[in-house]
Amino acid sequence: MTIIEQLKNAHLNARKTRDAIAASILSVVIGDVQTKEKNGKNFTDSDIIALLKSVCEDIRVSKSKVDGDQLVTFEHELAALTQFISSQLTVQDIAGILAAAGVKSIPDAQKYMRANYSGTFSGADVNKAFATL
Repeated sequence: MTIIEQLKNAHLNARKTRDAIAASILSVVIGDVQTKEKNGKNFTDSDIIALLKSVCEDIRVSKSKVDGDQLVTFEHELAALTQFISSQLTVQDIAGILAAAGVKSIPDAQKYMRANYSGTFSGADVNKAFATL
């Protein structure tokens, strides 16, 4: 499942549970991705992770300037977003990605993963996944 799909699922769950803060920040990120895609930018998972990191950094900066209820809101927003940044692909996930991409060598596998899934895997796991193909 791609990160944008995970974001959309989390957004739907936040709306179902009436978590307005999480639903709002997830909607902002999803909307930003969709707007940029409409303007011709093709977003990969690594692009979305970079966007999430940027949004989280902006929230942290804003958080350092407030207190009280707004501070709680910023902390809740960070919690809603950081779960996607820290998610790492498993060896099985990587093997599936590599098989679908049809890579033929470990260097190609590493290069493909860096280009499309930066920040969501370890190099050792890519080697292990390739060995299972």
